[in-house]
Amino acid sequence: MGLIYKTLVEIKLLHEYFLTRKDGTTIFSEPDQSARLTFLREEFSNEQEAINEDLDFEFPESLQARYEGLGLKLLPTYSGCRVVVRVVARKLVDQSTVFEPLVTLPSGEDIVILVRRKTLAFDVYTRGRVRRELPATYLFTNTGLGGTRTFPFLTRNVPVQDVAFLYEQGELSLSGATVQEYFRQQVANIWQDVYHDVTGTAFANEGDRILLPPAFDYYFTDTTNLTQASFILTDGNGNIVTTLDRTNAAGLNQKVRLDFSGVINTVPFEGAFTDVTYLLTVNGNNGFTASHTVIFSDDLLRTQPWAVIMVRPQVADSAFNMIAPDGFLIRRKDALGVWTDATVMEIPVKSRLAYWRFVHHKGKALDVSATLTDYVAKEGNVLITQVPRTAARSWFMLSREAPPGTQYVPNPVGPEIKLGADRRMFFDVVVQPSDLFPEAP
Repeated sequence: MGLIYKTLVEIKLLHEYFLTRKDGTTIFSEPDQSARLTFLREEFSNEQEAINEDLDFEFPESLQARYEGLGLKLLPTYSGCRVVVRVVARKLVDQSTVFEPLVTLPSGEDIVILVRRKTLAFDVYTRGRVRRELPATYLFTNTGLGGTRTFPFLTRNVPVQDVAFLYEQGELSLSGATVQEYFRQQVANIWQDVYHDVTGTAFANEGDRILLPPAFDYYFTDTTNLTQASFILTDGNGNIVTTLDRTNAAGLNQKVRLDFSGVINTVPFEGAFTDVTYLLTVNGNNGFTASHTVIFSDDLLRTQPWAVIMVRPQVADSAFNMIAPDGFLIRRKDALGVWTDATVMEIPVKSRLAYWRFVHHKGKALDVSATLTDYVAKEGNVLITQVPRTAARSWFMLSREAPPGTQYVPNPVGPEIKLGADRRMFFDVVVQPSDLFPEAP
C-alpha cells in the first residue's frame, strides 16, 4: 500500500504587515474566508513575501515522536502551515471517496504547533503591548481554553472597551460591534479618549496571551503607595490552589517574582489538555486589582516561541472540526469528482501602529513646509505625522482627511520602534534638509 497523506487542517496567519497592498487595502477588508483565501492566492501568484519569511511553524520536540506515530506531518504553506495525516482511501456506496486516518486519532487529541521567530524585526512590526503585567505567550486554539472563539478564527474575541483601562498605542478593544484601536494625539502629554475604527475582526489581542512558565516576574504598571499584594491562583472549578503574598514597607518593586511550581498542572502531556486553566487574581493595597486567565508550561516555552497553536480534530463547535461525524476527514471527493476542502483556520494579526517622526540627519531643527501643512506637526526639533499608521512592507504616501489629499515623503526604513516619554510609539525617518524638510530659521 502506497503512502497517502491528506490535509487534516490548514492554518493561515494573516499578518497585516505582509498583506497590505500598495493602494492601502488589506486582507482584512474581505468579509468572508473565501475572499481572504483568494486574496492570498493572488499575493502568492504575484510572488509577494509572506509571514513565513520571519516565522517558522514546527511541532514541539517533546511531541514529535508521538505525532510521527499518529501519521501526522507539518508542512509550510503560503502565510501559514498545514497538518497532513496518513490515510486510507475508501469508496462509499454513494461512490464518494473519503479518507480515514491510518492510525485512529485518540478522542480529544490535541495537536500542538510552535510559532517561532526567525528575525528580531518581527516583534518590531507586530502589534502588541510593550509593557505587560504578565510575560505571557499567545495561545491560539479551537477549543474553549481561555475564552470564546468564533470560526474560522483561533483568536479570542477582542475584549470590550474599558474606559478605566490605560491602553497602549494601537491596543484593540470592542465598542459595540466595532473593533477600535487606541492612540494618543499630539496634545502635550495628555492621553485622549480617541479611538480609531479598524476594518476586520477577531485580531490577536492581549487576551490571547495566556501561556506562562510556572515561575515568572509579575510587572506592576503603577507602584505608587503599593506595599502589599496578594496573588490568588484558582483552578478551573474555582478552588483556591495557593495564595502568594508579597510585602515591603518601603514599597514593592515593579517586578515581583512568583513561582507556582509544584502546585499546578502544566502542559504538554499525551492526550487532551484538560484541567490546566487557572485564574490569577491580583489585589494590591493601593487599590490595584487585576485578573488573568493563565495556562502553565515549561516545555512549550523552552524555545521562547512567539505563539503556540493548539488544535483538536473534533470540538464542541463543529465548524472547527477536521474530522466529520462519520469518522472520515472533512477533506473528501463526491461522486461527481467535486472536492470538499479541509478546514481552514485563521489567526489575524495587526501590525504596529506608530507615528512617523522626521529627524534632521545632523540633529538640527526642522520646520514645517507649506507642502506638509496638515500632514505633520512640529515638536521640538522634529516633525511628527498628525496620526499614526500601521506598519507595512509597501511604500506609502501620507494622507489627510480635511482637505483630502496625499503627499509623498520618505518612509521608515528598518523598522526600529521608539517609545517616547509620553508613551507614543514612533518610527524615525532621518532626512536631509530640502524644500520638503527645510531647516528651522
